[in-house]
Amino acid sequence: MARQGLKVSSQTLWDQLDRLGDHIHATYEGIGQWIRGGDVMGMDETPWPHIKKGGAKKWQLWVLRDRGAAWYALRDSRSGEVAQELMGDFSGWLVTDALKSYDKAVRCSEHAIRQAACCTPQQHKAPCPTKISRMREQSTRGVRGDP
Repeated sequence: MARQGLKVSSQTLWDQLDRLGDHIHATYEGIGQWIRGGDVMGMDETPWPHIKKGGAKKWQLWVLRDRGAAWYALRDSRSGEVAQELMGDFSGWLVTDALKSYDKAVRCSEHAIRQAACCTPQQHKAPCPTKISRMREQSTRGVRGDP
């Protein structure tokens, strides 16, 4: 913008983003409700740096996805309380990784494949078939009981 002769401070840009957020907040919440209203919902979290004066703190970027949409939320924790808060009134099948914060979650196949990697011929041990059997059992459990 400066090349075009328009001088705008970074604070002005932040103020504009904040005002835009006020206008789209209802749509943002509606997308979350749309996803929670489905029969299946994927949920995941990843570290996200929250930079502020005095350093950075590691927050978590959470995502809910399905029904053709994704909804993101930043929280300062990856606790079960946060997972429950974000799940809201969802009562269908929840697809997640193996994080203990999720209550009776269906495990995604990628994480099951990673855990089954112990079963290569070089590492094969007796517990391996048992481990796969447990993963199969865990992958068929629903959230808050079968829907």
